[in-house]
Amino acid sequence: MGTKSSDTGVCPRCRSAVPRGSKFCPHCGHSLLDHNPPLSHWALEDIFEIVRTISSTLDLDILLKKIGQAAEHLTDAEASSILLLDESRKNLYFKVATGDKGSVIKKHTVPVGIGLAGWVAQYWKPIIVNDVKRDDRFMKQMDTSTGFVTRSVLAVPMMIGGDLIGVCESVNKKSGPFTEDDKNSLQNLANFAAVSIMNAKLAETQQNFFSNTIEILIAAMEASDPHYIGHPTRVAELACAIGRRIGIEGQSYRDLYYGALLHDIGLLAVNHQVLSNQISGLSRERSAERIHPVLGAELIRGVKLLSGVVPLVKHHHELWDGSGFPDRLARENIPLGARIICLVEHLEEIRLSGVKGLDLEPMQIQLAKNGAGVKFDPDIVKAYLTLTIARHSMEVL
Repeated sequence: MGTKSSDTGVCPRCRSAVPRGSKFCPHCGHSLLDHNPPLSHWALEDIFEIVRTISSTLDLDILLKKIGQAAEHLTDAEASSILLLDESRKNLYFKVATGDKGSVIKKHTVPVGIGLAGWVAQYWKPIIVNDVKRDDRFMKQMDTSTGFVTRSVLAVPMMIGGDLIGVCESVNKKSGPFTEDDKNSLQNLANFAAVSIMNAKLAETQQNFFSNTIEILIAAMEASDPHYIGHPTRVAELACAIGRRIGIEGQSYRDLYYGALLHDIGLLAVNHQVLSNQISGLSRERSAERIHPVLGAELIRGVKLLSGVVPLVKHHHELWDGSGFPDRLARENIPLGARIICLVEHLEEIRLSGVKGLDLEPMQIQLAKNGAGVKFDPDIVKAYLTLTIARHSMEVL
């Protein structure tokens, strides 16, 4: 079996990996009595490994869970917790709490200035308390209400840009007392974690802004025509169901989802004279039906997150036999997502024409069958029909 990186150091002479505690390098014979790294150096290597792990995600909940696990590992603790400062900056709330009472502890908040974590949050200084019974700052009520037994605590501030965002704690050292090495290791982790948390929060904010912007655009499209209400969502739901059926996943699946939601966004700009005149050929074509795909593609072209959506919006009216628009693309030259949206759009048009109830689905099925290999990609029609049959089977059960 190989030696784990956290159990090895580096020989200062030959730079080979050396097992922890070795007196001589097994590769070159160099004495390590005066050079063998202290515990803090070993922990630094652990931190580099942990950094690689933490850097692999921007999901805040997953990130914080990994940081909590790392805190336990680095300090050899039974449990850990991460408390973040709330918007009022008067209280800390438990975002992560490990150990057998973690779920109960997470229900509590800690006022800044109260308890050990509150003291760290107030003074922005780390603290080591190896016997909490002898420290008046310790909140005995927390153990009483949660049933957890706290013996020792190491807590450090989580800072970024000269500002506090929270406190990271290791609780109950497994063997011996918490040391200065433990404190330095946890502080190094907390410093990196603070940056990672802020990056994750920024990504989360950007995603929320993006999602809200999409919702606003959909609301604007629906407001343009009462019959259009619910249309973008229905197209997205069925298009994604077909996409899953034929194995679309990852970024292509996300592009399909947003492309289906925004396929008709160009309708918002059909009366925009300047934009229409800027696009070659559109100044001569005044039909909203004919120009909206190109207008829609131009509207979102500068949005980096929608770069894969642009061709789906532009070509969702291309037909399998090449008789569609705007570029008369045919067969596989039409982007796959656009072929899916094309079929679903035609199915939705039957609904928008006023057909309802039990008459709707039979007409949609017949339209798909008649158009297979002519208007629509036959494989996509097959996937749609398979989904329809599967849904009816589930309804029977």
